[in-house]
Amino acid sequence: MSSQKMTEHLSSDIASHCSDLKLYGYAHIENLLNNSLISQLLEFSSQLKDHNSPANSMVGDCIHHPSLLEDSRFPYSICFIPKIISICHAVFDEHAYTNEFSFQLSRCQYRALAGPCEEQLLHIDSRLPGVSPITSLHVFLYLSDVALEDGPTRVVPFSHKSNRYPT
Repeated sequence: MSSQKMTEHLSSDIASHCSDLKLYGYAHIENLLNNSLISQLLEFSSQLKDHNSPANSMVGDCIHHPSLLEDSRFPYSICFIPKIISICHAVFDEHAYTNEFSFQLSRCQYRALAGPCEEQLLHIDSRLPGVSPITSLHVFLYLSDVALEDGPTRVVPFSHKSNRYPT
């Protein structure tokens, strides 16, 4: 199915997010989570903030829990947010061998600030710069507002189309 036909049956906001992904390399989706789910995730995250947990590592003042999918307490409800699932289908179904399983969740991480945190240096999150069709999609869910001094994720528009690693 062509990209045009694929987006014809999508809701306008899903089609808009997919268009942004294709053009810019990212889409900004506000108010994706309802207040109840945010509260549940904040409660869950408070359990992960144990600095002494062997599953956690510290990067500066940032607590990093690298594999939530192996944590039996993980709230899998965030894996099945309908809008994210719809976007994944729209992005991956076109080039998949089967539309039944055109994508999979392979990694879910948790990060929390323990104090002021420096931003990460620009880097590429894929081992395949400029690959087409798209082979991976990263979803970042912020549970609260983030200020510049908190070191939020930065993206470089159009960098997903570059055929070289950043220098």
